[in-house]
Amino acid sequence: MNIYLIRHAHAGSRSRWEGDDFDRPLSPRGLEQVAHLAGLLADVTPAAVWSSPAVRCIQTVEPIAISHGLEVVADPRLAEGNDAGKAAMRMVEAADDDDLVVCTHGDLIPRAMGLLVADGMKVSGDDDPSSCRKGSMWIIEVDGGRAVRARHEPPGA
Repeated sequence: MNIYLIRHAHAGSRSRWEGDDFDRPLSPRGLEQVAHLAGLLADVTPAAVWSSPAVRCIQTVEPIAISHGLEVVADPRLAEGNDAGKAAMRMVEAADDDDLVVCTHGDLIPRAMGLLVADGMKVSGDDDPSSCRKGSMWIIEVDGGRAVRARHEPPGA
């Protein structure tokens, strides 16, 4: 099974946003990235779609969830500043039997990927496990309760 680990799409400048950063929405560029991601995942049948509760993360995966008849499950453990190890282990456990789409932030993804690589996961070709540009995705293959391989899909816009 696979984990489709997505960094939220472009949401504009944090410093220019006047409200609570938690409520910062996607930008027009981010919406283009969402359409690209939805296209890439059109033939995937996830059992669940998890997201950080931040608006920009939910907006990134909501079209994917809707297209598969699912609801986005907002999980505070995927919010910025949380423990990447716990998030990584929970994803791997859940994806052992089913595909899973997960959206989180740029601070968690490199740390989670680093932990998975340290646990033996191989990364394809020249892909850098710390890479996580906005709107990009890691496709992580899970087998026997372990993340075994990963490849990176760059953002579309």
